[in-house]
Amino acid sequence: MNVSRCFISACLFAVSALLPSASAQPTLLRGLGLEGSLGFSGLAYTTEEVPGTVVDASRTAPYFTPSLRLHYNRRVYGAMHVMPFIAYSAFGGRSAPGDISDSEPNYEDSFRFQALEAGAFFLYEAGHFQFGPGLKLNRHLEVTQRARIRSAGPGGLSDPFWITTNFDFLFDDWSFDGGLRAEYEVFPHVVLATEGWLGLSRLERDLHAEVIKIRSRHLRLTLPCRL
Repeated sequence: MNVSRCFISACLFAVSALLPSASAQPTLLRGLGLEGSLGFSGLAYTTEEVPGTVVDASRTAPYFTPSLRLHYNRRVYGAMHVMPFIAYSAFGGRSAPGDISDSEPNYEDSFRFQALEAGAFFLYEAGHFQFGPGLKLNRHLEVTQRARIRSAGPGGLSDPFWITTNFDFLFDDWSFDGGLRAEYEVFPHVVLATEGWLGLSRLERDLHAEVIKIRSRHLRLTLPCRL
């Protein structure tokens, strides 16, 4: 499968839905929306450098990341809606001191993915509520790691500077997620929504797949404004 072609096709599908024809704009522009969100991210991360010995190095400490999305919520049949979208998002995971290494309990780090997304939700309407599953394809623009070791000083623990390193070499350029969304119309044109995503594909490159297994988990709270 040519992933780049799939991503371009998903973007074209989303854009074609987001830009209805001029002759039908008064009706079809209804449902066009912009939403910003704050997400809680985590990475399920395991290593097996010694065969048979699996080490859990998951980054699950509180880590919040933003996203900005353009969507188009359109009724297709009865109470069924389809909502294609394109977005910029950040996701990843963070470790707290002591989570990763017993030999270095003051070590902490975070991985941050910056990505473009294209996908769609398939929603069922019930009163002011809509809920349903979704799929999205992510193109990773950059992956960075920020790390530091807290060192003991005269006054206790002192914080050295974070060291930021590009980690594109470890992670694949693409990932694929499945998710669920629920939203409630608070006021006309204003919606409060929450959604959760789970990585359906692994994030590491094939070169590292023998010893490292990484998947993403992401929970978002969004506040969309919709025409």
